[in-house]
Amino acid sequence: MSTTRFPMKLRDIRSAGRTFWHLGILLLWALIIGLDLLHVRFPSDEMSSLRDGPEANKLHSIKQALEQAASIYRTRDMSVPTDRVIGIWPDFDATKLGGKPIFSGADPQSITDPQIRAAYVQALVDHEKLLSRLPIELHKLQEGDHCASGALRIFQTSSDPASLMKAVANQIESMPEATWIKERLSKVMFLGSPSKKPSASASDTKG
Repeated sequence: MSTTRFPMKLRDIRSAGRTFWHLGILLLWALIIGLDLLHVRFPSDEMSSLRDGPEANKLHSIKQALEQAASIYRTRDMSVPTDRVIGIWPDFDATKLGGKPIFSGADPQSITDPQIRAAYVQALVDHEKLLSRLPIELHKLQEGDHCASGALRIFQTSSDPASLMKAVANQIESMPEATWIKERLSKVMFLGSPSKKPSASASDTKG
């Protein structure tokens, strides 16, 4: 009698063990899924939390202003040096043609070598085109700065500037723009000003 009941209890124990094992696995999966849902609901990333928080409208408006500024910056002609003052006359290195450097807007007719004279005349034409383009390109940068300054004004009304600043920095970094555009946006947003003031070029001292 006793020999028949013991195997039954052993089978019951084994069956119960398998049941508890399966329940343990299910509880573990439930815990993992629950933690994952909590991470989605309460993310640690500042930008994501701001999207769900009271600063969401500010972040959205800042993003729009930055994208508008970047679209204006993209129209800039990078061949025009807007980061420095351009002299009235171009510096022309005639040594490449066997002559001497020409400064201070020399009269082309005073150049005896026809090859050097023709090259210098072309340099004058190119420089004139550059001067005519400079105000246009500077205006583009100013318009872009104006849009970015709008984003700055929104940022300055934030009740959580530390989190918003990090979110905006991440936003700028993730923008598919040229490096110089990202740097200019960052300077307007975090330094309150665009790039450095134009510096005098060598031609200004000779022009």
